[in-house]
Amino acid sequence: MLYNRELLQEPHKLHYLIIERWSGIDARADYFTQAKALRRQMDAVEYIEEGFRQNKVGMAHHLAGNAGTVVLVVLDSHEELGAFIKSNPANARMRPDDRTVMPMGGWDHGREAFVQLIRNVEQLAAEEELAEREGKVRPFADQRA
Repeated sequence: MLYNRELLQEPHKLHYLIIERWSGIDARADYFTQAKALRRQMDAVEYIEEGFRQNKVGMAHHLAGNAGTVVLVVLDSHEELGAFIKSNPANARMRPDDRTVMPMGGWDHGREAFVQLIRNVEQLAAEEELAEREGKVRPFADQRA
């Protein structure tokens, strides 16, 4: 595992989780062809290591039992994410289905947003219950159809 604690703790940075799985190795191919495919996958690993040296990769793991990686990149902008992905030489050979990119939020902000969501839904439940007791049409019924 590669881990850069200082980079991960920098305020005001954007975090993106990138999961890449290489599915391009044909088990029926000869060993020469398989070796070339694995070498191309190694390009991606070396690119991640370079990103770590450039303080763009905060954490990286190998996907156990798979030809793939999980990387948490720490960047200043969404455009920088696009540049990070596009400048990877292995990117051109990777199927779009083999990569998943997820923006990550701060823990405290995410927790507060979840607590607020619970409050909002509980308020809607109370309004719905009151309407049902008063024999009124459920106030949010038309929004569920």
